[in-house]
Amino acid sequence: MTLPDRYRIAPKLAGACALGMALALSVHDFAEARSALSERPPLPAMGPSLRKAVAFRTAEQPGTIVIRKDEKALYLVTRQGQALRYQISVGRDGFGWTGIVKV
Repeated sequence: MTLPDRYRIAPKLAGACALGMALALSVHDFAEARSALSERPPLPAMGPSLRKAVAFRTAEQPGTIVIRKDEKALYLVTRQGQALRYQISVGRDGFGWTGIVKV
């Protein structure tokens, strides 16, 4: 004795509906978890040893970033003759790059 087609399809439809609901819930939970990650606490302020306003002679325009590997420093040009100096880490020899890049 064989079952009519509708009786063979019903369990498959029920399973598909249950799977669809489970996926919808997991996508919703994922979205909530992701939004919670984006609400990060603020970073602590940098100490004076990490950022310092300095005199800086350059022909670059304000807003330009200049990296001097030998000084382990990044300079953000703020206005003519002035910059913010940040201490940075640099890669070892052989892993460096040189040149000018517009960001």
